[in-house]
Amino acid sequence: QKSVEALLMKGYGRGLIEIPTSGGKSFIIANFIWNLHKHVNSEMKAMIFVPNTQLVEQFYKDLLDYGYKKENLAKFCGAMKAKERKQQDLKHA
Repeated sequence: QKSVEALLMKGYGRGLIEIPTSGGKSFIIANFIWNLHKHVNSEMKAMIFVPNTQLVEQFYKDLLDYGYKKENLAKFCGAMKAKERKQQDLKHA
């Protein structure tokens, strides 16, 4: 039987979850990432795309509320100034 990591890397881990507004999407995503780190590969990184700046800030705050540490996160959006972008530590996030 193939490992979960091998299946994810081949694209078999794709899926679609449809959840209504206020249905807990951020919580589900945060837990999915946590489970990947714990059970699959602790060095794996995740990139989340959202459609607007407000959601970037909201999701970032949600991750902090769920227990993620600031030094393990990075955020980028078009509204950020160059100085703010440079402050993001991609080596550890």
